[in-house]
Amino acid sequence: MKKTLCLYFLSLLISIQFLSNGFAQDYAQWHLPEGAKMRIGKGRANAVTFSPDGKQFATSTNIGIWIYNAETGKEISLIKQEGKGFGKIAFSPDGNTLAIATGRSGRGEVQLLNITENKVITSMPSPVGISSLFYSDDGTKLACAGYFGRVHVWELGDGNTHKLVIDTRLDEESWNTTRLVVLSPDRRFLAVSSEDWQNRNFQIEVYNAKNGEKVHTLIGHNRWVKSIAFSPDSMTIVSGDEYESIRMWDTETGDLKFTMKWRRGASTHSLAISPKGRFIASGHYDGIRMWQKNPDTKNWRRDAIGEYANIRMLKEHKDYVYKFAFSPNEQSILTASKDGTIRAWDTDTGDLLYTCTGHLEGIRDIALSEEGDSITTLNQPYNPPGVFQQRQWDINTGVQLSSSYQKHIDGSSLVVSPDGKTCVTHGISGNCVLWEISEKSLKRLSNFSLQGYPRAGLNVRFAYANDGSMLAAGGEDHSVHVWNIIDQNAPPEYHFTTRDHTEGVWSLAFSPDGAQLATGGRDKVFRIQDVTDGRTLQTFTGHNWRVNCFAFSPNNQVLASGSYELFLWHVQSGQQLKHIKQHQNAIIEQLTFTPDGNILIIAARDGLKLYDMHTDKLVTINPDFTSILKLSVDNNLLISGSQSGEILVWDWEKLQKRLMDN
Repeated sequence: MKKTLCLYFLSLLISIQFLSNGFAQDYAQWHLPEGAKMRIGKGRANAVTFSPDGKQFATSTNIGIWIYNAETGKEISLIKQEGKGFGKIAFSPDGNTLAIATGRSGRGEVQLLNITENKVITSMPSPVGISSLFYSDDGTKLACAGYFGRVHVWELGDGNTHKLVIDTRLDEESWNTTRLVVLSPDRRFLAVSSEDWQNRNFQIEVYNAKNGEKVHTLIGHNRWVKSIAFSPDSMTIVSGDEYESIRMWDTETGDLKFTMKWRRGASTHSLAISPKGRFIASGHYDGIRMWQKNPDTKNWRRDAIGEYANIRMLKEHKDYVYKFAFSPNEQSILTASKDGTIRAWDTDTGDLLYTCTGHLEGIRDIALSEEGDSITTLNQPYNPPGVFQQRQWDINTGVQLSSSYQKHIDGSSLVVSPDGKTCVTHGISGNCVLWEISEKSLKRLSNFSLQGYPRAGLNVRFAYANDGSMLAAGGEDHSVHVWNIIDQNAPPEYHFTTRDHTEGVWSLAFSPDGAQLATGGRDKVFRIQDVTDGRTLQTFTGHNWRVNCFAFSPNNQVLASGSYELFLWHVQSGQQLKHIKQHQNAIIEQLTFTPDGNILIIAARDGLKLYDMHTDKLVTINPDFTSILKLSVDNNLLISGSQSGEILVWDWEKLQKRLMDN
């Protein structure tokens, strides 16, 4: 008996320890590719929706679909398919099936997934960029709308049978794929934003979703319309613009019913109306506004949209809110923010119920600590403006060690130094800033500017020399600038500027010894320059698209260049050694050689790859979008990441073995 009790209490103690220390991080191990040790970050929340019974909610990301417990906010499962990112999602009325919008390489697809068996029932070709996806109330039809004003409605049969009953495409010569396209719940109307910046004309065009005929033009907004929502009965449209107002329209007549203008500019990034029409939620840079229809209490703010009064502000988010989901009973609302969190709120009281973390995006670069036990991620999800985010992570446990949110950092371009101690940014203000990366925040070291670069110019690219003693930059003015970094607390010392390219400079890389600089751009040409005076030593041609990235081999004999294709060149002679074609849209984002020069690591839109320089073996390690690489051979680690928010920590020895065994 005593032995049984001892075993019981020991088991209980282990369980408590497990729950307190490890349970919250278990999701970091779900569906890891072979050779990966853990995942940091869950990916940007592309869509959020409740199950019909309100007990669960799903969040789609470029990693997969996360299923959460709607009462506690705990992760339940991750639905993942290799090489596929997911957009809009919708539960069937019985909750057994999940409709998933996915699309790569310009092709759209909607999958019907059996949630219990995690099995795809059927797939249907669909518009790309789906912005509306939902079932009919009886579950017999599935509707979606996407880019080019395309509307599809399928009639769903038993099993995997389906029939396309509506296929509408708006006939417009000057279609802009970035427009908002929203389908009404009754599938009768399609609302499309229309921007004429030159004439300051920002309209919403309403079409018959079945035949594509225009039925109304809603005129009134004088700034960019950023959000549109239909009421549950499809009789009302609510729209919010970039700066000034939220407006309410009658869908049948096209008449403007109400206008609510802000006392100060506050862009309305998102709008949602609750399932029974009791609430409207609007997302802004300074928080969330909750609007209630005919509230009983008189303690509401003066602002109102017709019958909807602004009852409260929710301000816990650190950056703007861009996705909403109301529970079926309207008692709670989920809000997804650019700060990387999804928060659940009580709609009646405004109380915060729980917070789901890890939905990062806009990762600009990663700094690996000298000890190799932590990384720092630098994010700017909304470029520009927005909030600059810095987080430190333990790469052995996946635990977030610290986070900070800094405003007024104009960093539309950013790169971290090789030692991970500093970074440099450039913004639309025209200034470059050198920063020290401390544990909890960025510390400004010095300011400098690009010689003659347009003040509002973007797409500036930077490169550090391996020893951090030099910095190069290139931009849209076709020029390359080089500085010497003598004292980090003083502005870099200007060295020279060259303007040999005929189009914008897109990629730069110093040779390992810092004596040469490779530059390439949209003119499909790249050059190797002497860093002493900027003199061109070699000119290379052969790329059919812009030169996107470079990497010198450690012995300075081979230069790798990437775009849609991978080239290997002999540095001294300029001779082309290898040409490896990539499939369309498999753009190479970053290249890195191992210190011994035997392996070239490739980060591309179609995944993470290893190329053996001696055997010409090319192995795909992970098929998901990869754009950031950090290699620490001393710590046997490879860190890969992407702007969409996933960071993978790899065991480098296992990856090398995969390459050899392939």
